[in-house]
Amino acid sequence: MNTQVYGDRIRMARVIRGIKAMDLAYELHWPPSRQTIVEQSETVPLDRLVIAALANKLGFPEVFFTSPPGAPLSPHDLLFRAPKSTTKREVNYLTEFARISGEVVAWLDSHHRLPPVTLPSLPSETPIADAAERVREVLGLPSDEPIANITYRLERAGVPVISRSQSMAELPEKHYGYSTWTSSGTANHHTEEDGFLGTDALDHRS
Repeated sequence: MNTQVYGDRIRMARVIRGIKAMDLAYELHWPPSRQTIVEQSETVPLDRLVIAALANKLGFPEVFFTSPPGAPLSPHDLLFRAPKSTTKREVNYLTEFARISGEVVAWLDSHHRLPPVTLPSLPSETPIADAAERVREVLGLPSDEPIANITYRLERAGVPVISRSQSMAELPEKHYGYSTWTSSGTANHHTEEDGFLGTDALDHRS
């Protein structure tokens, strides 16, 4: 018996686990060309045994693949602290990690309303010093003192901060942290239901 699964879900799980498409195709006993078609399809019918194999190989529950994915997120949507040596593979992993983190935050928000985003929305060309001063004003902080409990203050301002001990894809990481807007909707734009997400790797924090 076949069940409809979402191709984007398969790609998301594969990228997060750091598995190449051709390697997953080999595990599923089909050609790489079919793997590409499956991942690029909105939905595709798969046998329950194949879905079980996907869940086992990628470490996600079967329901993950049959649930509609959230809004797409592009690597260009990420705001980085990263050197130029950061690889495309790492950026793709971080993009998918942010997407699934946004889904988790949206689920939490549906059960317990999280604080709304109160940080100012500033033009991209705003000088860093000016942006920092505006954020301090919104957070009610003096301009000439270190910020204590910064994670707590940011989350109270509507910015969930997610820390990772290491890459789930077991990739060597170059970035120091990043942030992005996430959405639980189907369009990649910011609404009242969107959230700003900050994420950082524990082994890279200063």
